[in-house]
This record gives sequence, structure tokens and C-alpha cells, in this order.
Amino acid sequence: MTKAGPLAPLLTALLQRDPTARATASQTAEMLDRVAFGDPSPAEASHRRSTKRHVLYAGIAAVVAVGVCVAVALGVPVVPGTKRSSNSSGAAAPSPTPSPLLGPSGLPTGPPTTPVGFQIYRDDKLGYSVAVPADWKISWDAKNETRDFYSDEGESIWVGLNEIDPLGEVFSVEELLKNDSNYSQYRRLRLSPVAYGPAVVDLEYSHYNESTKASYHCLFRAFSLTTKAYSVYMCTPLDDWDHSRDTFAAFYETFRPN
Repeated sequence: MTKAGPLAPLLTALLQRDPTARATASQTAEMLDRVAFGDPSPAEASHRRSTKRHVLYAGIAAVVAVGVCVAVALGVPVVPGTKRSSNSSGAAAPSPTPSPLLGPSGLPTGPPTTPVGFQIYRDDKLGYSVAVPADWKISWDAKNETRDFYSDEGESIWVGLNEIDPLGEVFSVEELLKNDSNYSQYRRLRLSPVAYGPAVVDLEYSHYNESTKASYHCLFRAFSLTTKAYSVYMCTPLDDWDHSRDTFAAFYETFRPN
């Protein structure tokens, strides 16, 4: 897979071990279009880095076919890019498992229903509104240009605008996690397209944070809307993932661009 280039994300999505996490036919077609012809930048994001990807469909089909055939022949689906960080000073963390896809299928429309105990927060700087627990703290990280939501129990959600396309953003984040000395025991749990918007990719992973001396289960989702592209990080202490899922799902069910 190391020579797959821009096809690596597509091959990864097709070869997920969990059948429910694999790309569907329509998602595969969309990803092929984006690899072949590129992803147009939003109007107000002309400053973003542009990537030119002009790949012949015949070549794409051949590479995908080879990848699938190899996996079938071996009887073991290939999930590339799972290199662990060499930094392992933290205690060994239990092995989490991939969770079902988070949030609704398809981008919600219309006024959201605010869950009990939540409040609607409108972020005029980044251009969206969303429901978050009423007792969570909210701040602006000027250095990273993210809106941060967090609880006293260690749950956190960070929202920012993408600088590159969703697929590229996900792989940039994964490289950072693998090479940053503050994170060890990085483990990819799932990498897949998601039927949430026109171009959406999930990276679910776990890691040990050297600063907090704790292990976390996280979900990074990159997605494009009509005029903006967002990155959303969701993290919670490893043992609290099942409890935090409801909060994280409510985020996507109530997220609306302004």
C-alpha cells in the first residue's frame, strides 16, 4: 500500500476488517471522483493549499482491484497505516474496539431537538451552532484556532476549520499522532468514509497522553459542507467511551452550519 499514493485512503476504506465500516458503492464512487478530479475549495477558502490529482480511472480501477484481490487471496483484510508510536513510557492500555459509526446517517436539516441537559451554542467565528451539555466549559484556542468544549470528567470536543481536503486532513492528523512525543501507544481502530455529508472521513483511534498520564479513546472527523470544511476531535478517557458516545452523537445530530 505504500505506493498507492492518493489511493491509500480509498483502499483502506475498502479493506476494513469490519464489513459495516467498509465503503459502500456510492461512497467508493465519490472517493474515486475526488482522487481523479480533485475537490474544489470553498469560495472563501481560496488561501488553502491546493492539491492536483489527475488520475486515469483505468489506473484507479486496476490498483483497487489488485488491493482487493490480494486481501481476498490471503483471507485477511489489509488495514495500512497502523504503525504504533515507538514512545511507550506509559502503562500499557487495554485494547479498545472500533465502535459503530457515530451520529446520524446524512447531514441533519431543520431545527435541532435539544437533548435534556444540553444547550445550543452558536459559534459565529467558525460558522455553526450545536448542542453541548449545559455544564461543559467552552473556550477559544487562539493558537490552534479551535473552539474547545470540555467536561470536568476529561471529555473534550475541539472544532476547527480544515486547511486541506478531508482525506488529506485525516492522514495529516494520523502522522502527527504517530510522531508527536506527547502521544504514545497510538492505535488506529477505524478509518472509513461516513454518510454524514458530501465528503466525510472518520479516524477512530486510541493513545496514551504523556502529559495527563492517561489513555484516551478518540474520534477525529473531517467533513466538507457547502462553504466550509470542518475538523472535529472528540476524546474521552478510555474506559468512558461508551458513556461519552451519547454526548458525541448528540453533537452531530444537532450540528448546523450558520
